Amino acid sequence: MTRTLDLTDPATGEVFGTSPIAEQSDVDAALESAAQAFAIWRRSTPAQRQLALLARVAAEFLPPGSFRTKPQGSRWPTASPTDWHRRSGPRTSPSPHG
Repeated sequence: MTRTLDLTDPATGEVFGTSPIAEQSDVDAALESAAQAFAIWRRSTPAQRQLALLARVAAEFLPPGSFRTKPQGSRWPTASPTDWHRRSGPRTSPSPHG
């Protein structure tokens, strides 16, 4: 059975949730996973690392298929600032550019 810790709002003293308490096996698994990931990361080039991070961000914020991790033909796809603003949704403040 997983042990838990109550999460308490310091302003009200009210318990608003619980969080599992990590066991030694959880810590060991996390460390092993991190060591394996670092072994792959350190063998990658800065460009590969940048692409991996950009792909993660793109997966969170862009529509599926709009970010490619490989070039199309002989050149990389590009997006103009206009494309970015058009896809970013409504603005909450006026733009100085109209």
